[in-house]
Amino acid sequence: MMLALLGSLSCERCSTIFKELIRLESHMEPTVHPFAELFDQLGLPSAESEIRAFIDQHRPLPNGVKITEAPFWTPSQARLLKDLLLEDADWAEVVDQLNLALH
Repeated sequence: MMLALLGSLSCERCSTIFKELIRLESHMEPTVHPFAELFDQLGLPSAESEIRAFIDQHRPLPNGVKITEAPFWTPSQARLLKDLLLEDADWAEVVDQLNLALH
């Protein structure tokens, strides 16, 4: 459908549409999830002081221990972290940040 529509437009009009799409895309906010949202997803307290306390309590993770294999996660929390790392780039970034904070 979209190809048929673009095919019916002049090359100049297509160029204008593509330029506008690129302009709009450049103004889009990147999707960044803060720690609080990740902690909410994990079913953990998500106030800033509670997040700091969690990190202080569980760090440092020994070298070689993946965040998804840390002993303090429930099985469902570990599974969620694995899924976020494998399937969702937006969430993977904040999981990586938590990993750094815990190591």
